[in-house]
Amino acid sequence: MKPKKPFRTPTLTHDPDGQAVYIVPLSGTQYAAHILAEDWEDLQRRGYSPNWCFTTGSVHSRRLHMTAKDMPERISRVLLGVTDSRTYVRFRDRNPLNLRRDNLYTLKLKTAEERDMEMSARRRQRLNGWASPSARGRTSSYRQTSGYGRTGEWGKAPSGAR
Repeated sequence: MKPKKPFRTPTLTHDPDGQAVYIVPLSGTQYAAHILAEDWEDLQRRGYSPNWCFTTGSVHSRRLHMTAKDMPERISRVLLGVTDSRTYVRFRDRNPLNLRRDNLYTLKLKTAEERDMEMSARRRQRLNGWASPSARGRTSSYRQTSGYGRTGEWGKAPSGAR
């Protein structure tokens, strides 16, 4: 398939680390995404459009051979190869326009079974005495140690007390 011409021309530059980076203007905004040159070229070889948009807090692009029903894909997910819906892509600097690979990481949500297993492990620890006050060296209650229980003010006896 013939490559599509970009509506907004990406600019090749170098970041402070000396790596080649494309600055890709995004449609409908004044923003631009930053992506490593080898990732940009890889996306072009794989058939992704050079015309990107920024919606719902992430950068999207379409494949050139998509049908009208297909949705645009998030570039961050494409770069890391994430297809599982329970895996999220996060940004180390919290900037969704910084699409450099060293800025991206994944976060996998736990399934209900994994959460249940973790909770049962916590309950077992609590039942075995790990979380009890006496196991941590505390034998008295808060009222006994705070000095506020029977006095009127903190640490002082009431004026009529003996």
